[in-house]
Amino acid sequence: MISEFLPLVEHQILRKLAPRSDRSISDIIVLMDMPGLRLPPQLQSRLLDYIRSIVREENENIQFIIVTNSSALIDKATTEELFMLMPSQQLAEGSNQLVKVSDSDMCFVRF
Repeated sequence: MISEFLPLVEHQILRKLAPRSDRSISDIIVLMDMPGLRLPPQLQSRLLDYIRSIVREENENIQFIIVTNSSALIDKATTEELFMLMPSQQLAEGSNQLVKVSDSDMCFVRF
């Protein structure tokens, strides 16, 4: 887990130490693959709260992409935050495979 956050921590430290300028911080994308494998559900919830606070603080100059099948993270996320990667066979040719859940008319069944 530490290795996933080192670039983010480094950015936060540099941002705090660097003198403020009129130029905005360049956009940053943080990719996280299956954080639920290493964290209990309660910490997954806190992780999502922490990520939201960073996004608010950075005024949307930072984007997090989290790949997960963790019900704790999925249940905590809003429909505006959730995207699904759809199989290309289920989409019209040339369509984006990344579909926002709130735009989808799909029904989810939990087993």
